[in-house]
Amino acid sequence: CNLQYVGCTSNFRLRANNHKSIIRRKVIKTECFRLYQHFSDISHSMDNVRFCILSCTSPNNLEEEENSWKIRLNTIYPHGLNTVTNTYSNRF
Repeated sequence: CNLQYVGCTSNFRLRANNHKSIIRRKVIKTECFRLYQHFSDISHSMDNVRFCILSCTSPNNLEEEENSWKIRLNTIYPHGLNTVTNTYSNRF
């Protein structure tokens, strides 16, 4: 389906592992809601998941960088899996 999601973190490995665990268990959590809802509703598997580091920045710029990538890649729902209210998704 090629829908994308943008998130930021200070620990990529931890964040990716948490996403994979939640997607495998088909859990819908309030943080990253659209992402988890998409993978629980659609017949996707982990074969459909790709992680990519888009940029590296200082911890002080994570929110600004994340929002910039959401706009550049057009990942705000319904074009992607980010929500407008979740402007800073560094949850892990």
